[in-house]
Amino acid sequence: QKQFGPSSLNLYTGQMANISAAHTITHAIFTWAMAGTAAHDYTEMRTVVH
Repeated sequence: QKQFGPSSLNLYTGQMANISAAHTITHAIFTWAMAGTAAHDYTEMRTVVH
């Protein structure tokens, strides 16, 4: 039962932190890409209107 000690918990916590960071980065990139696309579309629409 020594396997389930602090080192095992640290490994698990570290993995969770890595997954969380990767998810946050992916979400940020996705949000940035969506915002950029929306801004581009908006600019094109304005150009067409004027």
